Amino acid sequence: MTHFLITPLSAVESHRHQADHMVSFCAPGKADEQPGGMAHHLILEFNDIDRPIHGLLEPQRHHVERYFETLSAWGRETPVLLHCWMGISRSTAAALAGAALFDPAQDMAVLAQRLRGLSPIATPNPLLIAHADAILGLEGRLVEAVKAIGRGADAYEGIPFTLVHAS
Repeated sequence: MTHFLITPLSAVESHRHQADHMVSFCAPGKADEQPGGMAHHLILEFNDIDRPIHGLLEPQRHHVERYFETLSAWGRETPVLLHCWMGISRSTAAALAGAALFDPAQDMAVLAQRLRGLSPIATPNPLLIAHADAILGLEGRLVEAVKAIGRGADAYEGIPFTLVHAS
């Protein structure tokens, strides 16, 4: 089983004991503000935007490639903790991308619907999803699945949840 534990930054401390791997998605220049103390901790710095905007850094292909490298080295004995500022967009996109990495033949629409059922506010970052889809050769299946679930309900911050995948 593969477990992706998704939290906002504010909930990391109360959930970190469940994992030995953590991936922090943060804005550029905010790496020093991320929680530490994990043996396996990847920090990826980019803004939560879905297209290039002057002065901001959008998710890029190399960010997703580094994330996939980290997941490939993860033994999956314990959950991987994924967090971003609010636990709504970058971390939920990363959970979907990770589940797709470990089982690219699965029905991506079913996967996205499972995410929606676990988190009505999840709004996976579409650019991060597009890069994952391209890297995995999914021919738009993950992109379309995320479009189909649409934007999540408005919220200030996500509630921690776990996406479990049988891969």
